[in-house]
Amino acid sequence: MSRKEARNVFDRLLKALSENRFQQINEKDAAGCTILHRAAQVSEPEVIKLLIEKGAKTNIENKSGETALHLAAFYGKVENVKVLLEEGVDVNARNGKRNTALHYASLMGYEETVRELIKGGSNVNTGNYIGRTPLHEAVFMREIGNVRAILEGGGEVNARDHKGYTPLHIACKTGEGRITKEIIKELVKAGAKVDQELALQQCITRELLEKLKELSERCDIEPKPKRKRRKKV
Repeated sequence: MSRKEARNVFDRLLKALSENRFQQINEKDAAGCTILHRAAQVSEPEVIKLLIEKGAKTNIENKSGETALHLAAFYGKVENVKVLLEEGVDVNARNGKRNTALHYASLMGYEETVRELIKGGSNVNTGNYIGRTPLHEAVFMREIGNVRAILEGGGEVNARDHKGYTPLHIACKTGEGRITKEIIKELVKAGAKVDQELALQQCITRELLEKLKELSERCDIEPKPKRKRRKKV
């Protein structure tokens, strides 16, 4: 559902609820969302506070297993995140794919939201259904600000997903450019193990020679030169 559609749904729900004095405030729509879910997604913190005062429950899940905090984080509504945290929402609640709100904020590039969630007690090293931590996701999306925030918050730089990839492996696979180089530097500075053969192989595969040089300088590994084929006589 787009933000505009969500706003329309929210406006209709709020009007209906106000008319019946908020008696069905925790009723769910077709997607399993309550009005608090929709408010977290599109409205303002004052409305969030009002709904909670009227009896809205903060930890109800929709059909995807998302709480209001998940949606506030996904849409970068940092002020709504703050209010929900103040009201005691479960900051480490997971959706159906085992993602926390911090996974969402890390993916979507909302650094301020990431920092607020960490400040609110979010576990920075929680793995989702494929074992990716918020740091994996931030690296995958090349969000350097989120990478720094998560590392500063205690993110495990050598955490592995279910395929055995660390954030460094993900960085080497992601692509070229200045941002990728900066991310690699941040990971190495934070203690990423650069002597992992797979990371070097990924760099070679992507022909990112400058990245390979940065890695090899730290672990004194040089890429093996390709053997020249002998010409048949």
